[in-house]
Amino acid sequence: MFWDSVVDFIITNYLTLSISIGLLILPSTKFSKKDRQDIVIKITVAFTVLIAVFDKVELYFASLSYPTFWRVLFSVFNYILRPGVIMLLGIAIAPSFMKKVWVYIPIGVDIAIFSTAFFSGIAFSYNVGNGFVRGPLGYVSAIVSVIYLALNLFMILYEHRGKMLDELLPLLFIAAAGAVAGFLELAGEGQNILNGSIIIGCLFYHIFVFRMRSKTDLLTELYNRQQLYSDIEKSRKSIKAVISIDMNGLKKLNDSKGHSAGDNALAKIGEIIRSNVSFYERGYRIGGDEFVVISKNPDASSVVSFINKVEGDLFDNGISCSFGFVNVSETDRIEDSLQNADQMMYREKQEYYETSQSKIEN
Repeated sequence: MFWDSVVDFIITNYLTLSISIGLLILPSTKFSKKDRQDIVIKITVAFTVLIAVFDKVELYFASLSYPTFWRVLFSVFNYILRPGVIMLLGIAIAPSFMKKVWVYIPIGVDIAIFSTAFFSGIAFSYNVGNGFVRGPLGYVSAIVSVIYLALNLFMILYEHRGKMLDELLPLLFIAAAGAVAGFLELAGEGQNILNGSIIIGCLFYHIFVFRMRSKTDLLTELYNRQQLYSDIEKSRKSIKAVISIDMNGLKKLNDSKGHSAGDNALAKIGEIIRSNVSFYERGYRIGGDEFVVISKNPDASSVVSFINKVEGDLFDNGISCSFGFVNVSETDRIEDSLQNADQMMYREKQEYYETSQSKIEN
């Protein structure tokens, strides 16, 4: 009987289990062994498999003619884990939200309410015949799941606001598929649909990350030079401004504190650029300490505001950069605009070094 149940479980969840095992044994999507996104994805996969296992175990205890502590326990796990895995998938795709306390408030409420099932019927209980009795707060888990399904869409759009639509589509598919699966389960149209959707979402995330690696500079996580040329070809008519950025004093920093200090500074520049881009801008690292930002914002003053914000954030982190920017009209060649922005940046860089040398001499 036991082995029959195991075989039935494997057959019923074969696709979910196969993809889950594959995802768990995949190497990290980055070179770092401490890749937080990869760790969260693997935890999400493991918890999703646990939901499938707990569903099967709870079904066994539901077949008994009397209520048991174990049925309550596994039911509580499932009511907590379902919205939990939706939340985990969201923060894996949008890692900047990992440190936002408000993201964890709905799951915290869910845990607090459904943990009362051991001593109260406020969420749910089982009568003497082992029948399910929903309490006044019995739909909280479903509500929290819906909240996270909607929140995931917002987090994805905000986190990846510098990406083009074709790059966002896999992430939007993950959010949409999860939302559809969640609503189907809530409507009672099927079981384990959400589990499979979460696992497929994790798979699509891995595909998305591996594809993006070919477009991305690993140190700064900005786009690379090749992607800049590709984007210029695709968006030539919609680009309104180009910004050239170059770090001041990188050689001196490398010579005095080592190349790791220089790498850390470059990574911080990438982080600051990424944190300041809106839906209009995309940032690129095109050389050692050379960066470019292209903007599609029709408001010309937004370029100055962007530069001022980035420059202020860099100053707060003890980093100096020179900037040059050019507004682009429909008749301008982007290549000429990039060259003009470079020249403007180099003039500012020359002034920086002349001022620095003057201070040393005085």
